[in-house]
Amino acid sequence: MSSQYATPTEQNGFIYGIHGREDVGIAELRCIEAATGKVRWSKTGYGVAHLILAGDKLLIQKTNGDLALAAADPTAYRELASAGVASGPTRALPALSNGRLCVRSGSRGGELICLSVGATAN
Repeated sequence: MSSQYATPTEQNGFIYGIHGREDVGIAELRCIEAATGKVRWSKTGYGVAHLILAGDKLLIQKTNGDLALAAADPTAYRELASAGVASGPTRALPALSNGRLCVRSGSRGGELICLSVGATAN
């Protein structure tokens, strides 16, 4: 797996991450079986993104400002929800702590966006 910006994440022997580069316009979201290197599934044309594993779910911050919540499922890509959270590029790594997701946008000199996510968010 070739990832331009972020390190992939692992759960139960499966690696989830982006394969590809933003500067050549080709990037797909993949799930790879760690023991064999076999690609279990891929979502072509997904774009570059940062992934955070939160329990059995993936928080996926795409560089275009969209956020997706997906199941960490080695059998198929299953998007559970999505939302546009920033109006410009989001290349900085997001942070998740105590039910809050912080995203930095590069637009308009940069914004820090803090979102309540998950069951522990207030």
